[in-house]
Order: sequence, then C-alpha cells, then structure tokens
Amino acid sequence: MTFHCEGVQLGGGNKRKAYGFCTGKDIDGNMSIVELGPYFGSKTQGKFIEGSGKWKGVTGNFEWSAVVRNKPGQSAMPGTYQGCRKVMGTFELPQ
Repeated sequence: MTFHCEGVQLGGGNKRKAYGFCTGKDIDGNMSIVELGPYFGSKTQGKFIEGSGKWKGVTGNFEWSAVVRNKPGQSAMPGTYQGCRKVMGTFELPQ
C-alpha cells in the first residue's frame, strides 16, 4: 500500500510535534484513511478511520517510525519531504 499524507508540524527534527491524515491506496485501487498523531520526532501512533472496497470498515492501530528521508533542500517539490517508514500494528476487516 502506498500512502500520501498531509498534516501540520511545529518545530523540526526530534523536537517536532505534528498531526496528520493519510490516504493509502493498494494495488487494486482500494483506499484507506489513517489518522496520525501526535507525532513526536521520528515515531508516531496512528489508527485506521475508514476505507473503501476491501478496506471498507477497517479498524486498527499501528506505530509508524522513520527509516530514511530525503535531505533538506532535496525534496521532489518545495515545502515537502519524502521518506520510507516502518509500520507495525494490527487491523481488522468486517466479516
């Protein structure tokens, strides 16, 4: 699943605090929406809040930690950053 996230952030590095929402899209085009935050430094807690297709009714929680991210000034678009995250948690789908 590939995620695209939007949010707000105060501060930077390990002292930053942030909140956000992400949409995830799987290979078949089904979507999920997750809520992140509060986000401190390189780790955050998150939860599934909605989905479509096979993700409709999804519930669950996870921890999201940064593995790597682009260097300052080397993002794909100004004012953004890209990275790779490790996500560990559980989810349930309705029967």
